[in-house]
Amino acid sequence: MANRFESKVVIVTGGGTGIGRGAAVRFANEGAEVVVTGRRQEPLDKVVAEITSAGGKAWAKTCDVRNVDDIQAMIDAVLERSGDIHVLINNAGVAGDGAFLEVTPDYYDHVLDTNLRGAYFTAQRFAKALIAKGHGGSIVNITSIDATAADGPYSAYCTSKAGLVNLTRCMAFELAPHKIRVNSVAPGFTMTEMTSSAVSAEELDYLQNRFDRVPMRRLGTVEECAALMAFLASDEAPYVNGENITIDGGLTANLFIFESLGLMK
Repeated sequence: MANRFESKVVIVTGGGTGIGRGAAVRFANEGAEVVVTGRRQEPLDKVVAEITSAGGKAWAKTCDVRNVDDIQAMIDAVLERSGDIHVLINNAGVAGDGAFLEVTPDYYDHVLDTNLRGAYFTAQRFAKALIAKGHGGSIVNITSIDATAADGPYSAYCTSKAGLVNLTRCMAFELAPHKIRVNSVAPGFTMTEMTSSAVSAEELDYLQNRFDRVPMRRLGTVEECAALMAFLASDEAPYVNGENITIDGGLTANLFIFESLGLMK
């Protein structure tokens, strides 16, 4: 694997599990010094151990993105310890399930504060640090296919991710003069710890091998998501800016009307 991020410092928020963990491992494998952040120390330490045991460079810093002081303290710690800053993978988030008629203001605020406000101010403080350093960099926000459509009783989550898609565009426009590119990745159904713990072994086998709703008939992987993030953050994508790129095996390309009516063999 090419060392596209040799001598680069990459921050991954929500890096202790799932897609965030996959991103941290990928960037470390490509030569980056990875700062793995999240609210809980234990999963962060496990990811750091996984990376360093394979010869990579990583360290952990707890950070609750709902707290702007926490975000700033994390950015300051990175600058102090690593001396520079180059890439942000803005991944921290919560699922936010709950029927629209039953969601409370406090729960709505919890989801939006994490998924949208947290991403907003993490990117803002990161961008300010980049500008102060006098060089460009890259921000990759993690959105979702749920940003563009309903997906069960997840209205607060879908709302937060839709906001993050447009925030990506706004940031790309405003930060381009500073040579900071901003894009987002919208995963579909992806195999993570959360997915495997939420279904039975039989259901997981179906999702992994015969998932009819997805044209490619399977879940995506965190490694596939991480590969896309690495491309967008690298010098191989210098003119890609303000894009929300879907990675879902073709799920949202298919309206699924005829299949649901049983009219296709």
